[in-house]
Amino acid sequence: MSLVLATVGFDERDAGVARITREVAGRLGLAVGFVHAAAEDEDVAGVTTKLEAMLQPGERVWVEAGELDEVVGAVSQREGAAFLIIGRARSRGGEVAWGKHSRTILRSPGCPVLVVPRGVTPTWAFARVGMDLSRSAFEALDLAQRLCDRVEAVAVLSADAVGADAADADLRARFREGMADHGDADVPLRAVVGGSPGDSLLADAQGVDLLCVGSRGLSPLAATFLGSTAERVAARASVPVLVVRRRGDARGIIGALFGP
Repeated sequence: MSLVLATVGFDERDAGVARITREVAGRLGLAVGFVHAAAEDEDVAGVTTKLEAMLQPGERVWVEAGELDEVVGAVSQREGAAFLIIGRARSRGGEVAWGKHSRTILRSPGCPVLVVPRGVTPTWAFARVGMDLSRSAFEALDLAQRLCDRVEAVAVLSADAVGADAADADLRARFREGMADHGDADVPLRAVVGGSPGDSLLADAQGVDLLCVGSRGLSPLAATFLGSTAERVAARASVPVLVVRRRGDARGIIGALFGP
């Protein structure tokens, strides 16, 4: 089953998560599923019945006992989830706002993950994609085009690349080649100068409805988005962040727990 999978419980904020999940599923043409991690003392059958009463036709819910990250990982892999949605607390003053399990969930699945700050309702009008010319960045751009009405790609360049005409020409030529392979050459590319790609994206997020980053990739222009950068953006942004990790790059629960 190709589905959008989202975490859900018994919280007043779950209605917002459910609404976003249905919007994403509709735009991507996927089924809707929800997952709930039950505590040891919870009645799994009773919780399942309550959550099923909240579903719309065609939707499914999985209720399993265990820690949230483990349950989400197991259901995601078993059901072949194509897209995962998790919520997080609002970031205040730029601090990291991960919950107890969110960072591990973000690192674990081999599918795109949408991280939505609590209380934020995307309008799907404008997406900005961090572009490092990697396959995951172009996959993020593909998804951004399917989710949002307008998309812009941004490459963050190191200071020593500024003014290098050959480097700039190479960047734009490779971007055009990549876009041609993806069937759309009309997405604009903007180059900005910055030290940290993550900080540059966060500082440049004014008026953006969705930030998108790939979790892997290196370019010769120092436009680099590693997993740590994706996590930094997803933890601090005031808007939803889509993190795309190619399925072969999934680290698994153990790697997520003990990796850098």
